[in-house]
Amino acid sequence: MIHGAEAYAIEVGAKISAAVVDEAGYPVAVGRMDGASPHTTDLPVNKAYPPVNFWLSSQEVRANQRRPWFRSLVISRAGKIVPAAGGMPIAEGVEVFGAIGVDGGRDEEQNVLCARAGLTAMEGGH
Repeated sequence: MIHGAEAYAIEVGAKISAAVVDEAGYPVAVGRMDGASPHTTDLPVNKAYPPVNFWLSSQEVRANQRRPWFRSLVISRAGKIVPAAGGMPIAEGVEVFGAIGVDGGRDEEQNVLCARAGLTAMEGGH
């Protein structure tokens, strides 16, 4: 999945970091492309955390970021919940068993497209 996201990033001229987390939000794999900013290694893990907990993309979770309960949740999770585009659940049927997160693209849309490319790479591997 990380290689799939990186392959798409190369096509569009981006330097990204990508992470895959398990169903509890713990990193399984993290990759940072040559030239990607060092700060981009933590953000993909945190962008992947909301999809495994809410079963929604991190971009969809962002709609709740101003609600008091959401702020409390961010604080209680020590900042692990990042409501920014680039995190997508890895699901089969109705079960979410992990997520992919991407950061470092030109903008949020590029992060989402790289994450989708990573998911597509996984689907092609089945």
